[in-house]
Amino acid sequence: MTNLKAILKRINTVRNTQQITKAMKMVSAAKLRRTEGKTRNFRVYNAELREIISGVLRKGGITNPLTEMREEKKILLVAFAADRGLCGSYNHNLGKKVEEFLSLNKEKEILIYFYGRKLKERFKRKNLNVIEYYSAMTENVKFADAVEIAETIKKHFLSGEVDAVYLLYSFFKSPLSQIPSVKKLLPLQLEEEGKVEDLVDYIYEPAKDEVVNWLLKNYIHSEVYDAILESVASEHAARMTAMDNATNNADDMIYHLTLTYNKARQAAITKELMEIVTGAEALKQQS
Repeated sequence: MTNLKAILKRINTVRNTQQITKAMKMVSAAKLRRTEGKTRNFRVYNAELREIISGVLRKGGITNPLTEMREEKKILLVAFAADRGLCGSYNHNLGKKVEEFLSLNKEKEILIYFYGRKLKERFKRKNLNVIEYYSAMTENVKFADAVEIAETIKKHFLSGEVDAVYLLYSFFKSPLSQIPSVKKLLPLQLEEEGKVEDLVDYIYEPAKDEVVNWLLKNYIHSEVYDAILESVASEHAARMTAMDNATNNADDMIYHLTLTYNKARQAAITKELMEIVTGAEALKQQS
């Protein structure tokens, strides 16, 4: 009977855990719905802004410190991850991507900003040149937060402290797929498509340099904000999927534990019946 009580206790524990995983899945799904639309819409805005700036720069006549190419001796890496776990392999994959980046650039001096407690825990024992650890931004992400980060990053580049800046984050492809990615932020290198003579020749007001400087500054802000949105959407999607898998696994565990309980209960009943029958037979023989 003690064994039956233990199995029942285990079943109840799994059911209680399943209720928690269901609730976490629903919360993550609600957060993902809010974030996914914002993320996809901002991609469109960022792509249009990138196309405009690419055309302006390729037309020539623009000089800006943000486009200055240098030999990459010192690099700044800005990596985004999560503060919490229970999101499958999300944090682990980002940690592996950081290690891969460090391995590919081991001959260069690398400065690092880490956003997310999980990255701090993973790399705190390693001798890395981490400038600062920050908490991850997962709730109420504002463009002003991205502006603050971007301006800090830009100062390192414009002062000549670093020769290039890279963003490392998880690209949200779908609720089931998040891809750890690295994007070069500075110096600005935009894709070249089509012929220069086919590009739109813009009319600048008040002055070309002022407009272009504003565009480049805004583009840096947008790229950082885009990386944050992608990271947030990826984290919510990864947690939703992980909690869904945990809920399904709990169903399987309850099913198998119930079978074990029924078998043990049937064995106990059979044993009691055998004892009764054996005792009755013994009484008959004595009489």
